[in-house]
Amino acid sequence: MPWPRSVEWFPGAGIARGSLLQPAFSGVSTPRLERGLARWESARQALANIDGAVSERNSGTTVPLTVHCARASAEWPALDDDESFRLTIEASGITVLAAAEWGVLRSLAVLQALLSDDGSLPFCAIDDAPRFPWRGLMLDVARHFLPLADLLRTVDAMALFRLNVLHLHLTDDQGFRFPSNTYPGLASAAAYTPEELTTLVRHAADRGIRVVPELDMPGHTNSWLDAYPEWGVGYNGPSRRFGVHRSCLNPIHSGVLDAVDTLLGEVAEIFPDAYLHFGGDEVHPATWPEDPVLRAHMDATGMRTPADLQAAFNARVIARISALGRRPMGWDEVLHPGLPSGVTVQAWRGATARDRALATGCDCIVSSHYYLDLFFPADVHYRFDPAAPEGSLIALEDALGEDPRLEHVAAGMRWTRHWRQAEPGKIAPLPGRLLGGSACLWSELVDSATLDVRLWTRLPALAERFWSPDHITDPADMQARLGSSRRLLA
Repeated sequence: MPWPRSVEWFPGAGIARGSLLQPAFSGVSTPRLERGLARWESARQALANIDGAVSERNSGTTVPLTVHCARASAEWPALDDDESFRLTIEASGITVLAAAEWGVLRSLAVLQALLSDDGSLPFCAIDDAPRFPWRGLMLDVARHFLPLADLLRTVDAMALFRLNVLHLHLTDDQGFRFPSNTYPGLASAAAYTPEELTTLVRHAADRGIRVVPELDMPGHTNSWLDAYPEWGVGYNGPSRRFGVHRSCLNPIHSGVLDAVDTLLGEVAEIFPDAYLHFGGDEVHPATWPEDPVLRAHMDATGMRTPADLQAAFNARVIARISALGRRPMGWDEVLHPGLPSGVTVQAWRGATARDRALATGCDCIVSSHYYLDLFFPADVHYRFDPAAPEGSLIALEDALGEDPRLEHVAAGMRWTRHWRQAEPGKIAPLPGRLLGGSACLWSELVDSATLDVRLWTRLPALAERFWSPDHITDPADMQARLGSSRRLLA
């Protein structure tokens, strides 16, 4: 997994376990490619020795592994990088053809997936390229802190399934995990150091994975107010529960505006990616109008609703992110009238939010239906296509209301708010661009002990949904391959 665009199997026993692979570069050779090849060979040796098997002596057969990479890639991966490749495994050797380093790295992930339990490789030819350029995972490291080792291990596994964006939700009501030099009091007791974040970014880039940071604002900011209560409205002390809090930043407070400008600059110094996520979700609608100063400001400026006030705050944040040379990104609540151009919208509230974003000319990433903190089986997530037209989405009640696997989610729950793809199809052309999808793992009930089982029992299915052609949709076939793919994580 994911299933490739084109695969042709050839007769024969394949390249045997114990063969000596002799790497050679016929195009460019870079340290990143050499490290990638070394990781692959290490994985091959490890797989040949799992379950207590003793490695055979070298068979004496030397097999060339020829990598032709047409050009070196930039230091940091980016949207729309060329990840295509052609992989051929024949008796005469293994050949990888790719236009850029990223395609070579993706081909090595496929080579690892092709390894049989004894480390042999089947004869085949694979032509492949991703369907979407954005194939992401959002990790909430704010509700429960995840140490650097967990993130590095997650990146390694993401590379195996050709995911290419790690979105870090660094702040929320329960924790502020970003290390600010200017405002050190913001950081929770458990927070990353600048060196740890730099290590993560470089580790990910070495595997063709981008790291997109998020500072969520102006809602979900109770942790900000623990350090600076004067910045907030509706603050009632440290967060003792999950859910949507009433507290939020005061969007006209000079201290808030200065801090936001400074923090975004500090984030941009550590994270080189072109995208910077500013959140924007779930601002409690009653909080701001109940504050007399903000109510007077709204009246004086002709703002009729809290959404108008948030739109003005968002516009300032967007301008700051743009001035830093980054592309602003927010959850779909930022879709206010007059949203500045160039904002990428992450749609989490269904096809309507996605289509609204695309209709305004915004690029969009789909996360609705891809929430891994919900206890749905992999095939339920797998049914949803990022590009499925709204008209082809029907209520899940007919299919899931009687599904015994979902009894543990909520017994007797009516499924009218959940959707599945009813028929294949694509959304009508709209001005914006659908970049792809991102799974989300919110961490109210996730920590280091449960992270892997929550991710890797289902995330490979979504990696296939984002990578493979849109006609690859059979849940039963996916489930069979999902089970066998887990050996890669051993």
